[in-house]
Amino acid sequence: MKKLILLLTFLTCFTSCKKYAEGPSFTLLTKKSRVANNWKLKKYFIDGADKTGDALVAFKDFNLIIDKNNMKYSKSFTALSILPYGEAGSWKFSSDKMNIEFTPDNSNIKPYSWKIEKLKEKEVCFSYTDNNTVIKAYLIPK
Repeated sequence: MKKLILLLTFLTCFTSCKKYAEGPSFTLLTKKSRVANNWKLKKYFIDGADKTGDALVAFKDFNLIIDKNNMKYSKSFTALSILPYGEAGSWKFSSDKMNIEFTPDNSNIKPYSWKIEKLKEKEVCFSYTDNNTVIKAYLIPK
């Protein structure tokens, strides 16, 4: 009986204490291992409205590579199927690990931060606010 109570206490703590709004509740993988991947766009929302179709055109062939070993990233897409865009730099978690902070190598691009909503091995969700507009992007491995 004592073991059952201990197990239930353990499970309750881990299922009710998830760090990110959309999960996971429990994982053995480190945050760095879960965020490191070659990501593509799955879903895209602006102020809660599904704008995935528009985003797939606006950010054609979106690709975000996050490398956990050297803490580097690269992002690329073709804007409106016309203009190629590429960006590279370094990344890190914020001190509370609720955000991922990007510092582009190009000094003309200011460092920026995305809030982590979901951090799973096969899906992540980042959000950010731009001019009082909340953007939320779901990414899956390429």
